[in-house]
Amino acid sequence: MPKTPKFKAKPVFWDSYNRVVKDEHDIDMWRCQGKLNLPNHIWRFDSQHEFKVYLELVRIFGADRVIPQFSVEIIPSGKCYPKGKKWKVDFAIAKTEPCYYPDFYVEAKGAFLPEFATTLGVFETLYPKELQKLFIIFNGKPPTKNRVIKSLLKTDFKDHLLSLKELEQLTNLPCLS
Repeated sequence: MPKTPKFKAKPVFWDSYNRVVKDEHDIDMWRCQGKLNLPNHIWRFDSQHEFKVYLELVRIFGADRVIPQFSVEIIPSGKCYPKGKKWKVDFAIAKTEPCYYPDFYVEAKGAFLPEFATTLGVFETLYPKELQKLFIIFNGKPPTKNRVIKSLLKTDFKDHLLSLKELEQLTNLPCLS
């Protein structure tokens, strides 16, 4: 079985109160015994790309509607996974009134790794209608050599695969226009 390459993306720490990016050295004060315990108003984005996608979503929908790291159950609890398995989608866009189900989901992808392809397949199997609410935003153009992406590009889901540059040009997501 081929080994998945490791990608070292630089995290971004966002102070949501002061609306500024915190320097990584400032974050060390919340590190205790090797674990990072951030206050609620400091958000960690896994990469600069994910942070840029967040800023664009806030521009389009407003900060109140963008929910980072929205948890979706993809495997119910059972013998293999007693606690089940959850996928933390990078962002959910909520309705204007409080609601359990978001209007749609947004995943920021730098590299399309095999683990994500599997997660996407499980998500599609369990929640086929919810898959139509998912948008994947790539750093550049979608990786057309990837078998899963190649397959998705042949379906109506192709409009849900966007580059960051395309997202920057939008005032709404394609299916919501």
